[in-house]
Amino acid sequence: MNVLELALSVVGADDCEARSRLLASLAAELAPEGDFARRWSLAEEALSIARRCGDPATLLACAQPALHAILVPETVRERLVATEEAEALALQLGDRVAQFWASGFRATTALEIGDVAEVDRCLGQATARAEELGQPTLAWVNSFTRSWRALLAGDAELAESLASQALQLGAKTGQLDAVAFYGVQVLAVRWHQGRLGELVPFVAQALADNPGSRLSSGSCVLPR
Repeated sequence: MNVLELALSVVGADDCEARSRLLASLAAELAPEGDFARRWSLAEEALSIARRCGDPATLLACAQPALHAILVPETVRERLVATEEAEALALQLGDRVAQFWASGFRATTALEIGDVAEVDRCLGQATARAEELGQPTLAWVNSFTRSWRALLAGDAELAESLASQALQLGAKTGQLDAVAFYGVQVLAVRWHQGRLGELVPFVAQALADNPGSRLSSGSCVLPR
């Protein structure tokens, strides 16, 4: 964050593509900090500047980090509008990687309002782009996304199978978060199956391996 703030001071206050991208990145980096008002202000400024620049590629580049920065339930309507715009921009620019990310972000946003038809439309678009491009990261993201969709449909067995496939793909292609994502998905599957007790040994081992973590401090409680 210090590097981004330094870069912003070098760029200056004039409207430019670099400033809008830096503001959007800073807003996203602040997501874990909890200062929503600042994140919202930075995201709004980034998108406003990008629009004034008149460059669709810059606006699209700012959209995803800005949306990540304001990812709270109260902003779902704003994010629905923004993700629709991002999908349109990605299509206009012919940027297939951006199409994947825009569709994926819109899918999770549509999920928040229970629009399952829109979720499936977006996931279909994302899957098509992932298969077409063959990029390892996109294939991994698409795999674990399909897992939560299967669980949403009530098919815990398929969800677990897809989560395992995602783990294998993530490990094979060097995805640093592959194990963490797999753990979260297995937790969700076991919860739906009423089998959370099976995970107690793994949680105990995680506590032993990470004595300074939030888990060991008791600030994270598993659902019963």
